[in-house]
Amino acid sequence: MKKYTQIALGVVFALFQCLFAEQTNLLAIKNAVMIEFQSTAELSYTIQQSTDLISWTNLTSGIHGNGTIEKYFFEPITPRNYYRLISVLRPTVVSTWPMSGSTNISHLTNEIRVTFSQDMHTHSWSWCTSPDGQYPETTGSPYYQTDKRTCVLPVILQPNTQYAIRINIDGIYENFRTPSLIPAVPYLIVFKTE
Repeated sequence: MKKYTQIALGVVFALFQCLFAEQTNLLAIKNAVMIEFQSTAELSYTIQQSTDLISWTNLTSGIHGNGTIEKYFFEPITPRNYYRLISVLRPTVVSTWPMSGSTNISHLTNEIRVTFSQDMHTHSWSWCTSPDGQYPETTGSPYYQTDKRTCVLPVILQPNTQYAIRINIDGIYENFRTPSLIPAVPYLIVFKTE
């Protein structure tokens, strides 16, 4: 799902409040434009610019919402510039095995699975370490099941051990992503074996 909002600097500047998303501000400051908006953690944002409303150029892309106010400054190309803010829903983790928070997982468990809310790029992943527990010993490469939403990490687990695995880390490791390269919202899996 994409949400488009756009504005022209100059002639139709007054239309800004109608065309941009709620809680988005566009300000002309001397020879620059500032776009300010409230981000949401589940969305990824791109700001684009056009001079003709037909061809658009990305000014920024891959802005990952984190619930804060984002501010970006740009120099206009011409006196008549149009801007739009595109928001795309990021994939989220919908289930894991073992479930995060579990405390009685068999140490004979031989795989960790994560399932996402959207189809994923099936040759890309970021299984990351965490200070909240040990990273499991792996016995093979990760792979996706045929549903294109579930990624499996083959592992060997030890008894009475707390494990922690981060799924993506914003701005660092973002390889759990859709085929259109939208990274998944980070997630932490923590569990303990018996």
